[in-house]
Amino acid sequence: MSVFKKMTLACLAVSAVAVSAQAMAAEEPIRHSAEFVYQKICLHCHEANANGLNVGPDIKGRGLPPVFTKMRVRQGWLAMPAFPASYISDETLDLLAEYIQNAPAPVATKNP
Repeated sequence: MSVFKKMTLACLAVSAVAVSAQAMAAEEPIRHSAEFVYQKICLHCHEANANGLNVGPDIKGRGLPPVFTKMRVRQGWLAMPAFPASYISDETLDLLAEYIQNAPAPVATKNP
């Protein structure tokens, strides 16, 4: 896949996440298990998709400190949008940050 196509896909993915985060910010914050939140929000950008493309870096299996994860989620950084407390509650974010810190690295898959 060309660099241009990868960048285009990354920009589209970031735009979709940013729009969905803004649209849902007015709704109730997500209050689910950490694994559920990771699967519904984080996985799409932080694990390789079917084309082997990550928008953001792998975050599982790195032992990231919860304070780092919470800061990035709340403030955003580069292509990652910020997720306010109105979108992900502080309690859920605490659980998510611990889940990410302790989760094993994703299993690599081969593209056909």
